[in-house]
Amino acid sequence: MGEAYSLREGLVEALNWPNRSEGLKQFLRWLELAKQSTLVPFKKVANFFQNHLFGIRTYFEKGAITNGLFEALNAKIQLAKRRARGFANIQSFINMIYYINGGENFAYPLKTL
Repeated sequence: MGEAYSLREGLVEALNWPNRSEGLKQFLRWLELAKQSTLVPFKKVANFFQNHLFGIRTYFEKGAITNGLFEALNAKIQLAKRRARGFANIQSFINMIYYINGGENFAYPLKTL
């Protein structure tokens, strides 16, 4: 029980480390400890983290990355799709996307040939 609690606290500490590069070093140390642990669940978690180490390194190097910006852009494109019903061609749809997203190069509301 003590080993499990120690490993848990070590992981939390590494993830909340103030300096990201030092946090990554702490995480990699924790990963080695978890692999050498006698507890099978922690070994499984360590193997999982090892398989996803690229993304974990990115988290430590770049910080938390979300896709919120792309979700908002997709919502605007879906709005353009609803507005574009009845447009004669795909270029008009693309123009509507530029118009909604504040693009400068668009021909809306002019009809393109």
